[in-house]
Amino acid sequence: MAGDRVSLSALQKAVVGNLMQVTVISNYAVEGRGESVEPLRAEVSAVPVPSELPNSESELIALSGTLVSLPVASGAEHSAFNLSTVGNPTGTSLQLRVPVEVDPIVRTSFQVPPRSRRPARPSVSPGPRTSV
Repeated sequence: MAGDRVSLSALQKAVVGNLMQVTVISNYAVEGRGESVEPLRAEVSAVPVPSELPNSESELIALSGTLVSLPVASGAEHSAFNLSTVGNPTGTSLQLRVPVEVDPIVRTSFQVPPRSRRPARPSVSPGPRTSV
């Protein structure tokens, strides 16, 4: 859970879906809850994100940008929008991928918990209906 302070021993690791992951752990314990994750967040709006991905694996990031396309299907029950930021101008391959249940809408804020398997809970304002 985001904000949990934990201790564990990592016994094995492997590359899974192009990400390095710990695959076997022991001695897992939650030592605290409600810790701020804000000090771990990196603002990347001015950074060319696709070229910096190897340096940002599994990092908590924040960015501000503009959706510059209509949604397109992006895997099971997801849609993707092209995204433009200061560091990633229109025409780059940066995309925002969201569950279909929140598409199409105008997003006023969107936060994804770091390394969480729970669905994101965006704050939204209704937008025009489109078909995908």
